[in-house]
Amino acid sequence: LAKVSKYAQQMGVPLFFVGVGDAQEVRDLYLHDLQVADSAFVNDRLNFKLRLTAQGYERLSVPVTLREKGKDKVLQQKIVSFDGTSKTVEVRLQHQPTEAGEKMYEITVPGQEDEVSTDNNRLQRAVFVHEARQMKVLYVEGYRRWEYHYIKTLLERESGRIKGNKSIDLKVLLLEADPEFASQDRSAIAEFPSKVELNAFDV
Repeated sequence: LAKVSKYAQQMGVPLFFVGVGDAQEVRDLYLHDLQVADSAFVNDRLNFKLRLTAQGYERLSVPVTLREKGKDKVLQQKIVSFDGTSKTVEVRLQHQPTEAGEKMYEITVPGQEDEVSTDNNRLQRAVFVHEARQMKVLYVEGYRRWEYHYIKTLLERESGRIKGNKSIDLKVLLLEADPEFASQDRSAIAEFPSKVELNAFDV
């Protein structure tokens, strides 16, 4: 429109603008921009991040609900409020799946009586949940710096005495350690893994 207006001005053509239609913005609630991991392990925390826009509404409070498709059980629900300052609000929902398999998750917001369409009040996303297993981690450091102690302790903190609790299998290589270090520390290895051994690590 700006380009046409400049061209019309150069050519001496007058433009007359007439507003038509309803000045009231069409009212519509819609969910969009859903982000969640495509896959996870059993008992991992799934984070659902999305946006809810309330077009044409000044003040409104609505529940946003997370369910597994075809099931009535509510996995999580949050009340989202619009106070007139913003038309779009970011919503975060969480869920920890306890069973493996492909899950179809559904996020919904109830339709309003004066809403122009409710087709966009629902979002769906498939997530494949894998059986839980230990992640094999190789941690290589030059020497015992402060960060090494914190990271090593963090990765070793889980107790292996409780079945299914320990999720990380840690191996540590200190390049400047004494030769006997590998025999004194249960997580330590004496030399860098071979290519075949390296391929067995996840991280």
